[in-house]
Amino acid sequence: MTLLHSIVLAVVEGLTEFLPISSTAHLVFVSSLMGIQASGFTKSFEIVIQLGAVLAVALLYVKTVLHNLKLIIPVLIGFVPAAIAGVLVYPVIKSAMGDPFIVGVVLAIGGAGIVLFEVWMQKQKGSIVSLAAVSNRTGLKIGLYQALSVIPGVSRAASTIIGGMAEKLDRKTAVEFSFLLSVPTVVGASAFELLHSWRTVLAGGNLHVLVIGFIVSFVVALVAVKWFIRFVQTHSLKAFGWYRIIVGIAVVVWFVRIVGIG
Repeated sequence: MTLLHSIVLAVVEGLTEFLPISSTAHLVFVSSLMGIQASGFTKSFEIVIQLGAVLAVALLYVKTVLHNLKLIIPVLIGFVPAAIAGVLVYPVIKSAMGDPFIVGVVLAIGGAGIVLFEVWMQKQKGSIVSLAAVSNRTGLKIGLYQALSVIPGVSRAASTIIGGMAEKLDRKTAVEFSFLLSVPTVVGASAFELLHSWRTVLAGGNLHVLVIGFIVSFVVALVAVKWFIRFVQTHSLKAFGWYRIIVGIAVVVWFVRIVGIG
């Protein structure tokens, strides 16, 4: 992996981690386009840039959490279902993570789901309008939605935002709870992966690639999070749904033509 690869992938991660468009899918697609072969180092690199993006959320919301420490409980409760799914299910589907065809199909189906959900939600408004009002029970329910994101292409952000809105959170609160839920989820998943690959991170003399990727992902995520919060206060998620459909179909068609399926 070159320094240019590092910067491009870090930008992609920072832009997509907290948007409902699947950062995993985009990393798979962009890596494939740039000819980056999956390896122990690339997997470790993806973990590092995810941590950079999550650090941006932690920095932006640390005051919010410190002023309302009770918020930690529903967030941690919401983390549990994804942790269980990650341990039990993720090893089974891990081989599909790098398959652009499968990820493209799931991305498009998820996009259609977002559009249909928004049509259903048109005349409904969330009654929970602040993070302080999110109960432990609601946190658990949103966590169950998040568990679906172990499927490549589903998108952790999409599942938690839609789950939050389905559980009566208004758009802004659903997005912010999704942000907070990403912290233990990504950190936990990253720690689990690094336990098995930490030697790869330190080997090969590529530490500068990891550091640059971490910094770029952090900075880009800061901008993306602030923009997304402003966006959802006046817009629906339909645009992201249509984007997923278009990109998913394009990737499937490209993959079929290149590989020659059918």
